[in-house]
Amino acid sequence: MYKKNLILLFLFFIAFLNSLSQCVADYFFINYKGQHRHHINKTIIVSQNDLLSIGFIYYSKNGMSFQDGWVTKMTAQGSVIWSKQYNIVGHNALHFRDVIMASDSSYFISGTVSYVAPIDTTIYSRNIWGILLHIDKQGKLLSSRQLDAPFTSLYNYTNLQSITKTKDGDFIFCAVVHSATSTRSNILAFRTSSSGVIKWTTTVSSAIDFEFDFGLNKNIQLRDGNILIAGLMDQRTNSGFGIPKVAYYFIKLDYINGATLFNSAYSFINNPANTYFATTESLQHIEELGNGDLSFTAFITDATGLSNPPYTSQSINLLTNSYGQLKKVFGYHNGTYSPAALSLGNNEQLILTDDGQNSPLIHIDQNGQVKNVKGYSTGSTISPVSLNPAASGYYISLNDRGPYGGSTYLMKIDSTLSINCKQASTQLSANDISTLFTAEDTKFLIKVSYIDTILFSSVPALEFDYPVTATTECIKTCCIDVTDTAAIVTICSNRSYLLPDGYNVKDPGTYYVEYKLSSGCDSIAYYRVSVIKDPASLQVKGENCLEGKDSIVLRATSGFDSYLWRNTMTSDSLYTVRNPGIYSVSVSNSCGSNTQSIEVFDKCEFPFYIPNAFTPNGDGLNDFFRIPSSNLYKLIHLTVYNRLGQKVFETNDKTMGWDGTYRNTLQPVGGYVYLIIMEALNGKKVKTYGTVMLIR
Repeated sequence: MYKKNLILLFLFFIAFLNSLSQCVADYFFINYKGQHRHHINKTIIVSQNDLLSIGFIYYSKNGMSFQDGWVTKMTAQGSVIWSKQYNIVGHNALHFRDVIMASDSSYFISGTVSYVAPIDTTIYSRNIWGILLHIDKQGKLLSSRQLDAPFTSLYNYTNLQSITKTKDGDFIFCAVVHSATSTRSNILAFRTSSSGVIKWTTTVSSAIDFEFDFGLNKNIQLRDGNILIAGLMDQRTNSGFGIPKVAYYFIKLDYINGATLFNSAYSFINNPANTYFATTESLQHIEELGNGDLSFTAFITDATGLSNPPYTSQSINLLTNSYGQLKKVFGYHNGTYSPAALSLGNNEQLILTDDGQNSPLIHIDQNGQVKNVKGYSTGSTISPVSLNPAASGYYISLNDRGPYGGSTYLMKIDSTLSINCKQASTQLSANDISTLFTAEDTKFLIKVSYIDTILFSSVPALEFDYPVTATTECIKTCCIDVTDTAAIVTICSNRSYLLPDGYNVKDPGTYYVEYKLSSGCDSIAYYRVSVIKDPASLQVKGENCLEGKDSIVLRATSGFDSYLWRNTMTSDSLYTVRNPGIYSVSVSNSCGSNTQSIEVFDKCEFPFYIPNAFTPNGDGLNDFFRIPSSNLYKLIHLTVYNRLGQKVFETNDKTMGWDGTYRNTLQPVGGYVYLIIMEALNGKKVKTYGTVMLIR
């Protein structure tokens, strides 16, 4: 049944050759193109030092724009393992925002799904909900849910934003719940077990007119186990567009019950002239320092018109004490913004920035001072988005600049932060900009509840392959990844196939097994799995009486390559019958063979016999009152009553009968009334009454 080949021997041989060199790629720059424009929102490191990137795909169809969710998995060397496109049925815009490894073999992905459909030429219907997808290591959908159960689209819409996995395996989710009829919004934070049981929920709102930004907020678990949530909030005028005040908020919640431990906020824009502010995901990283202080990597803008970073932006590092009270704010060069940051340990961090031409990488100490800075000539058409550690060096994910994506890129720099083909000269220093920030009395209203109701509802989702082509622009390495696609596996529909890494395959598709080499490269074996129908599933159905008809059609289970109907081979699962008789159909393939039969009668109604007595004495003869097996009618219901009108027996199973007892007590001899409802072959219901004698 299974086709075997020499793929494993080949891979082990390649592994042996590579292991002799003991090397890793020092740096590389790779361009990824797909059929449509695609865009990365975040990249994380997962099992075996692979990379998982999430984002969206943008395309047009039938005059409408679509955005589908996009996930791609790559090796440490940047080779694409798989690339998938996801769509929520009935929606045309799906954005993935955050991702976390739920286990060694599955991932949670959060984001927003919406539906925008024209009702007439001027009115549009909008439906926006937070979305949570669970996928396995192969990118296969395990579940898809949307955050809508307690809400209605007439009054609310939601955005599921950040996910944190806690030390004990639980998850903290943060969402923003917006009002569909005003500019108000709330934070919804909740803790769940690994199986999805909600342990507490906390809602946060402002008693004034602050709104929590629709962009991404962040949450982390601190060393004391409690949860810190931070993000952007702004003040809205009555029109909903004027934004005179913008602030960062910091909220600490008790891990056990979700109660608030402290909250604070600091504004950096305070302009009564209704400044227009381009809200965005401006808080990128939270670091808990060794002395208990907190560091928040973000950026600010003094934009007086709707604009996007890096225009008039500045990368910043906010330092607070352990209670969220601001100590100092450092700015790093006007004209930059920071899309990502990374902890280096020893209270030091790397901040990835963008100045519109280059991508400076800033190394700072625990006091926010610049220790080192490296620049990379990514150009005005490419912007960085994510920063991650590598086995030796660091990864930077990049996009073509623009709101709807294009190509994506992966740049690996070596442990000295260098890549010869992209190096650029950059000078940056830390400037104290603390005076730009003012403490705000936001009058937070924080409510903790234990919700018994369900937050999520299931939604149907579709998964497609989305192939991307990788082009390496520069590389310094002494080994390359090895791939092989020769493994072809065929399984029966009621069985599964166990890949060498323990993954259980039940559905058709392409699956991978990854072999990590000591050289730092990867060997990837692809398995093309096809599923054939198991003959054990064969059934034959259809009408089985010809009365009043010239012919009837019998239907065998579809999905087999060929059918043997009455010694005639055909590819058709349907068979036309014009005469009474017994009709059989057989199927056979590498999974086995099976034959099923059905009898077709010339009439649809027949006289039937009901016994008038039975002897339940245990001699094996006539011990039960039941419908005789020779009766061609289908039993709908059989009920037996005693002379007092009590129901002593009932069944809808033709093989079952009354044994003359009621509640485990022998019933007296005599007559008992029965009611029988049966169905003829043509579906006609027949009801009959009678008396049966119980004789001992």
